[in-house]
Amino acid sequence: MLSLRMTLILLGAMLIAGLYLWERRRRREAAQVQADAPAATPTAPAPAPAPAPALPEGGPSLIITLHIMAPGGRQLTGPEILAAASKSRLVVGARRILHCMSTDTPARIVFSVASMREPGSFDLEHIDTFSTPGLVVFMCLPGPADALIQYEDMLDHARRLAHALDSEVFDERRSVLSLQTVEHTREQIRDFNRRLLLAQKQQAH
Repeated sequence: MLSLRMTLILLGAMLIAGLYLWERRRRREAAQVQADAPAATPTAPAPAPAPAPALPEGGPSLIITLHIMAPGGRQLTGPEILAAASKSRLVVGARRILHCMSTDTPARIVFSVASMREPGSFDLEHIDTFSTPGLVVFMCLPGPADALIQYEDMLDHARRLAHALDSEVFDERRSVLSLQTVEHTREQIRDFNRRLLLAQKQQAH
């Protein structure tokens, strides 16, 4: 009887130790973030993204950034962010930010949505009390699709998110997004596409 009791005590201690180590690892991984997350009943976790196509060393890259903020400095709350995200094809990533995934197999990240409050991740354990001054919507090029198509997709989602959150879309400098800025970004992407094509041709030779 004593032996059985000791066995149960040891098993219980091992279980508690395992849970402690798992929780500590999870917190450590969450602390390494720069940005990401959703809400109470968010969409399913994102599949592991596929690697980006190989590029020549020093090949061109470009990051496009938008911001979503509510007028008057109003904070965006966790539940409303998740509700808005659930209306788009956004999924929670490993770093607790939101991703829009491509439809090919394996899926790859088209663009991401993070909190403007550092470290950028969404506090899912306390999402009911979570708030942020805004969202950062960003994409890294090259990506899984044509860069201009990716940008239009990101822009459309950003506008829909802003509408659902009763907010506005701003550019990377947090100025109200104008048609002139949008066209300037398109021209940046066209130039990026030319440089990418040139780099790929040089790699082929």
